[in-house]
Amino acid sequence: HLLIAAGIGITPMVSHLRSARRWGRDARLLYIHRPGRGAHVDEIRALTDQARFFTARAAFLAELAAALADSPFGTHAYVCGPGVFIDDVVALATGFGWPASRIHVEHFGGELAPGEPFEVELTHSGESFVVESGVSLLEALEAHGHAVPNMCRQGVCGQCRLPVRSGVVLHRDLYLTQAERDAGDAMMACVSRARGRLELSL
Repeated sequence: HLLIAAGIGITPMVSHLRSARRWGRDARLLYIHRPGRGAHVDEIRALTDQARFFTARAAFLAELAAALADSPFGTHAYVCGPGVFIDDVVALATGFGWPASRIHVEHFGGELAPGEPFEVELTHSGESFVVESGVSLLEALEAHGHAVPNMCRQGVCGQCRLPVRSGVVLHRDLYLTQAERDAGDAMMACVSRARGRLELSL
């Protein structure tokens, strides 16, 4: 993973780094901020030795270009910051031949609606439980002792993708393509919900 942040856009990236460390995944961070205004710097340094901090735009852009050019094939980039910053990074990545499917953008926005309760059945174990309004499927699975890989918990990174056996999924993520949504056999546990009853191949 290549994490790219500006200003307060670092906040969700810290969650990415925590999860990457927990699940043993590689994550590289490029963070630009105003002098003396960097956030979470000490925690970031404790979480990874692959973080670079910048206060000068030219140095940041040079390092970003190098990172986009030499990242292994299949690397996913996650971008968060002001709108103009995001647009610039996406344009640069696209120029280096990165497909849109590997560039994920995180905007600060309103909270998702809590949604209606729905029932979940895990087909491999036969266990079933209700996911209450305001509780994500990911949180419910964790509460029932099921560890699900995750990073952003915002429907962006794709780490918490789960196989769906049956049910009507209410997709609220930014990761799955429309074709994948239409197939109805996968969902993102951190943000998406279901209508009525959901069977997961877990």
